[in-house]
Amino acid sequence: MYLGIDGTGVPMVRSETEGVKGKQPDGTSKTRKMRVATAWTCGRLDEKVEARISMLLRSPTPRPSKVQVPGTQLACFARRMKREAMRRGFYNASHQVAIRDGTRWIWSCYSELFPKAIGILDLHNALEKIRDIPKVVYGNDTEIGMQWARNTSKTVKAGEIETLIDILTPITFLHLVSNVKI
Repeated sequence: MYLGIDGTGVPMVRSETEGVKGKQPDGTSKTRKMRVATAWTCGRLDEKVEARISMLLRSPTPRPSKVQVPGTQLACFARRMKREAMRRGFYNASHQVAIRDGTRWIWSCYSELFPKAIGILDLHNALEKIRDIPKVVYGNDTEIGMQWARNTSKTVKAGEIETLIDILTPITFLHLVSNVKI
């Protein structure tokens, strides 16, 4: 069974965004945060080899989600997600997979609620991280760095995990030895 969770901005009328800090040049916002959770199983595939997906939960949240930490309660969104995962049998599934983006609140949420789930960084965010690596290794916007990112992105999209590990191993070593933040 698979779980996915993400956050996005939903366009709102001005009266709904008053006082909300945003990304506009003047600090205002045109959107409100929305949290989306999905659950699906992949038991049978149709002739086109597409997984049948069912939506689990969509929940707009007016405030940033909070994650369970000692002495606090789960935020409304996390509690709803946990209840729905229990209802759908996620905790009883023999294989639990959590598709995530790179944000800290999502990783923390999954760690607290679904500690046995295998965490997989979603494709969009994985490719974003791939584009960031050559900036640290080769410098910003160098031709060799951009070529490395293009080639490595193709490897990720093709699902060639062993090749990706071979590509990233020297960079991981560089990170460990030089304490360069990647």
